Amino acid sequence: MLITNELRIEVMKKKIDALMKKESADRYIQVLHNIIEWEKEHPKDSIDGKWGWQMDDIEGLNGGLLNQLLQEGVITQGYYSNQYHHYALADSYDIVEVALDEVEGEREAVASIDSKSHFLENVTVEEEDIQKFKEILREHDGLDYFYNYVCPKVVKMEDEKKAVLLALASHWDEHGDRWRIQVLFYGKDSSGTGKTPILRWIKKLGGGYTSGARSTRAGLSVSLKDGSPGFLPRFHKSVVAIDELDKAEKHHRDGVLSAGEEGIVPFQAGDVEGEYPAEVIIIAAANDVSCFTPEQLGRWDFRFHISKYSVEDAKTIARYRSLTMGKPKEKETELFMKYLKWIRSRESKISDEVREAGADWINEYIHSTGRTDIRHIESIWRVARSIARLNYRDVTVDDVKRAIHILAKCYRSE
Repeated sequence: MLITNELRIEVMKKKIDALMKKESADRYIQVLHNIIEWEKEHPKDSIDGKWGWQMDDIEGLNGGLLNQLLQEGVITQGYYSNQYHHYALADSYDIVEVALDEVEGEREAVASIDSKSHFLENVTVEEEDIQKFKEILREHDGLDYFYNYVCPKVVKMEDEKKAVLLALASHWDEHGDRWRIQVLFYGKDSSGTGKTPILRWIKKLGGGYTSGARSTRAGLSVSLKDGSPGFLPRFHKSVVAIDELDKAEKHHRDGVLSAGEEGIVPFQAGDVEGEYPAEVIIIAAANDVSCFTPEQLGRWDFRFHISKYSVEDAKTIARYRSLTMGKPKEKETELFMKYLKWIRSRESKISDEVREAGADWINEYIHSTGRTDIRHIESIWRVARSIARLNYRDVTVDDVKRAIHILAKCYRSE
């Protein structure tokens, strides 16, 4: 059987991975780099196999590390010379170097799950900012006032921007229930409507942006090859925007839906299986959703079918862009980020009385519309709680009624 370089790399990666599970993993990495450098500088030009290095030739190498390298098969024992052993890498240094680089990259990716900055972490809110926000909320509703701050250079997408704001204000999961709001824009004829600028704008908030069509080693969820984490696990406890979700491979779309619903990305690669935490708020766009099952579509709290603008809408947008194109909007975004940071510090609670009264309103809604999807019913509570947080208070029955109206309007537009 022909043994390819790719197979040799995978074999060496497994050997190095075994070392990474031991103590002093970073020392093994450094020693391997030192061994690779030694073998690069000392080509195999001797005869009779008398070639190799001694333990003292390699900086940082001691007897314990040497024995583990031998035991895992990363190096091999050579010949005796004046009572000294000589050693060499078990494969060519270029193969070992590639395998080591890949293992290091995967370790860094896993470490980034814990070290990734949380959403809005670098935003500072001063007391004067808080007083300004309180004054605004005394005169205005938080959702109605601040939705225009969502990607301020995009107009004529009022409902869509309100949904994005509700998602950005939504709570993290608790007690086994999802509180994160997920938003999907879709439509085969949605080019040039502003959905992509909204997605790209998420990066300004410290979130992530990617495209399902972009080819990466681990993709959106995990690499099927080795189980290394992809885009979503790296943005655990943050906000992400995904464009062209329909162009992602099926297992990555499944990972997106699992992250959106359950806050995890499960994986199975060879004999290894597990899950990565991926509690993310997802704003996504797709052109063609025919690849989604009805159940998968139902996992999005908001779904907006986007189509081309009418002539009158296009005229309005043309005038607005003519007046604003090239003018900075950074101060608006900075203010918005401070507002988000402030309201997200508030846990909007739901009293038992509001739960009871809210259940009555939801039952009436079910009776009048025939909508029996439990996920949709849970969306009502998520949206109601987000409305309350946008106004920096606890949830009221009016928030539940308003959530019903907002969601119903969204689904009527499909």
